[in-house]
Amino acid sequence: MILFPGFLDDMESYRACESFWYDVLQNALLASDDAFLDWRDGEGLALTIGGVQFDPVTAAKKFGGISPILWKISPSSGRAISLTHSGPSERSNGPYLEAKMDAHCWMHYDKLDILKIYTMPSENEVTLVKMMISTWVSRNTSLEDMNALQIAYSEKERQADR
Repeated sequence: MILFPGFLDDMESYRACESFWYDVLQNALLASDDAFLDWRDGEGLALTIGGVQFDPVTAAKKFGGISPILWKISPSSGRAISLTHSGPSERSNGPYLEAKMDAHCWMHYDKLDILKIYTMPSENEVTLVKMMISTWVSRNTSLEDMNALQIAYSEKERQADR
């Protein structure tokens, strides 16, 4: 069962979905003894065109696609989390999860290591997202650790497809 399939139907549904993902991050931070604790909302996500700012639901309906529902930056670690929660599309009607690591500059950060997650989640995908976020917020996690986690997940997916 896909979680929050109608999250773009109205602002109330969107806010419930947004709250769910923020709770996932908060729980990861609370469960870790060595997490970076300075996660802030990322800047520059509000869609503004011609001086008009659009809320996420209106923007998605008007312009197609959505921006990340969770966008957090930890200045002390130079890390970020970008989670885009998708709805059913031509590409996929069922649950999916894609994750990748990216490093680039963003706004006033010379280099930001970003865990990018794209998902239309069922409970299985949420479990994996929780594991990735819990790993990423830890001080003892390296990019190599995250890439190994991603490789292990990809291999598990290939095995499941056989």
